[in-house]
Amino acid sequence: MPRIAIAAPIVAIAVVAIVTVQLRSAPEVEPPPAPVYVAPEDRPSSQLDEAGLDEVAASNAFVLNLVGAVPAAADLGLPADGAVEVVRDGSAVRTILVTPDGEITRGPMRSIVVTTAGGAIVSVAAMRESFGFGAFTVIRSELAAGVEDFGWVFGDAEEDALLSTVADAVRADAPTRFEIVPGAAAGIAVGATVDCVSGGQCYLQYVMTPV
Repeated sequence: MPRIAIAAPIVAIAVVAIVTVQLRSAPEVEPPPAPVYVAPEDRPSSQLDEAGLDEVAASNAFVLNLVGAVPAAADLGLPADGAVEVVRDGSAVRTILVTPDGEITRGPMRSIVVTTAGGAIVSVAAMRESFGFGAFTVIRSELAAGVEDFGWVFGDAEEDALLSTVADAVRADAPTRFEIVPGAAAGIAVGATVDCVSGGQCYLQYVMTPV
């Protein structure tokens, strides 16, 4: 009996010793690094070389920082002269314009083409997914939002003209086009076209050019 009474404390001490050794030998787990805050106006433009295009596809976002000045072609890894399609493999990519007043997001886009000449970006054409006649309100809402974001003129007269453009495409079974005069409220001239084909299928395209 006495041996049993003595053995229990010895076992307990041994267990404590083993646990203590394991705790001391276990590697310390470092906390994850704190996220680095990036002010919206400091958000970098997307790189458009091969690695950059892969990143755009992975993030589903094309960023163009317009704070200060429109980036040069070389700043984005673009050729001095040419045109680069940003959207790959049918992915849906949003365009994010970084302006002194905040970010303006549009999309998803089915196509984004950046054109350069003489080492400068001369245009960015971003085409939205197509809309059927039943989705006319989506186009109307986006054009109305451009009044504040881009400085567009889109009132009752323009809305009536847009509706006529869609209706004419259906009636005449022929392509029609509605255009928005560019505005420069975002620090770059941004206009838009709405191209409708037979059946009332319409394509909204944003066209950006340096001012």
